Amino acid sequence: MKTPIFNLDRYHVTQFAFKANPNFTKPITYEDGLEILARVYFREGSPNRFFVSLFLATPNGDDPKDTPVAFNIGLMGYFSVAELPEQESEEWEKFVRVVYVNAASLLYSTAREIIRSFVSLSPFAKYYIPCERFDPEDAMGSYEFVEEKNEDDIEEVPDKGSKDEG
Repeated sequence: MKTPIFNLDRYHVTQFAFKANPNFTKPITYEDGLEILARVYFREGSPNRFFVSLFLATPNGDDPKDTPVAFNIGLMGYFSVAELPEQESEEWEKFVRVVYVNAASLLYSTAREIIRSFVSLSPFAKYYIPCERFDPEDAMGSYEFVEEKNEDDIEEVPDKGSKDEG
């Protein structure tokens, strides 16, 4: 059996808010999409660990007046790898792209399941998070190195009201 490129060691929810709209009666559309922010963090001096933060939110903020639900959720995943490739090499770029797409996708599927568990038994309109494709071309601008410090000191995901794009 081939050794995986990386392993998800653990994850946790860093923030969560959910509000259902019991008065929503229109057909559900997913045209507005979701606000999605994924970041990869490599720890300086750690050759085999990295972290990925993921933030998802409905575009309507905290008010679901035109949609069946409003939510935001943040997740932080902790990953390990046998060895990181040398930085700025061709293997490094490939690795960052694979990590960005696959680690963010793992966390995204977890967020989908959390939201699904809230809406599936609800008597209100059902809302399911649509599938998402994380583009490898976005990877090179979506990672950074952080100093050797406590994992809890890493800025995980932005608050709903103050999302940074960088």
